[in-house]
Order: sequence, then C-alpha cells, then structure tokens
Amino acid sequence: MRGGVRGVARAESAAREVVEAESKVLGHDQPDTLETRNVLAMALAHQGKVDEAEKEYREILRLREKRLGPERPLTLLARHNIAMMLARQGDYTGAEKELREVSEIATRVLGPEHPTTLLYRFTLAGTLRAEGKYTEAEAEFRDVVQLRTKVLGASTPGLWNPNSGSPRP
Repeated sequence: MRGGVRGVARAESAAREVVEAESKVLGHDQPDTLETRNVLAMALAHQGKVDEAEKEYREILRLREKRLGPERPLTLLARHNIAMMLARQGDYTGAEKELREVSEIATRVLGPEHPTTLLYRFTLAGTLRAEGKYTEAEAEFRDVVQLRTKVLGASTPGLWNPNSGSPRP
C-alpha cells in the first residue's frame, strides 16, 4: 500500500465503507466482500493494528472455510495471513504451527513445486529463523530455493527478500 500513513488510513476507511456496502448488497460471505475484507485487514496490518487485522483475517477464514472448504487456495491464504499476524505479535510458536499445517496442505493440494506452496514454506523458514531454530530454518530455506530455482529458473527476478526471511510486502 502506497501513500504513507494517511494513505493507508484512507484505504482502511474506504475498505470499511465498501465492506459495509458489499455486505448489504452481495452478502457478507460473498467472494467480493471477502476480498475487500482482506484489503481492510492488510490496511490494518500496515498501520500496526495487528490485533485487529488478525481478528479480520480469522473472520475471513471462518467464512471461507464455510463457503469454500478447508483446503481451497483462498482458505489457505487466510490461514497464512493469520500466521503472519501471529508472528508480528511475537507468537512464533502459533505461527509455526499454522504455517506447518498450511504448507502440508498446500503441498498435497497444489503440489510441492507450486509457487504458493513455496511461498508458505519460505514464510515457515523465516518463522523458524525468528524462533532461533537456525538449522531447521536453513534446511527449509535451502530446499525452497532449490525448488524455486528448478521451477522458475535461476534468472527469475527475486520474489522474496532473503535478508528479511519473509515475502516482500
């Protein structure tokens, strides 16, 4: 999200208005409404309102699980986003648990070389690093980089910042 603090605050306000309108017109559990709620959660997170963002992501997850099922890509994305909020709050154990489950499901449903699976595993590796589990984190990072290079090629521009241990915002 661009535009600095005021721009993100405006994005939050606009997203709240759109969520309210879409909920009335389309329904609170419709895909467009849930996508706008995702934008709202991102705006909250970018402002440091991580508790609020996590709450919003959990509601998105609840509705996506109900509407789509627990193993659909958008449902897994909601779980990934919750894990990111847990990590930002310092709950690395909770984030790790969530990311392990999401990575396992994505590996089974999307395949081990799917870019989204690799993203989830990369985030898991960063969480392991944050927990001080350096040996396991390094092994996960190496495996993800090897698979990513195999799938996308060595010359593909970087999608992740290797110094942060997490995907670029």
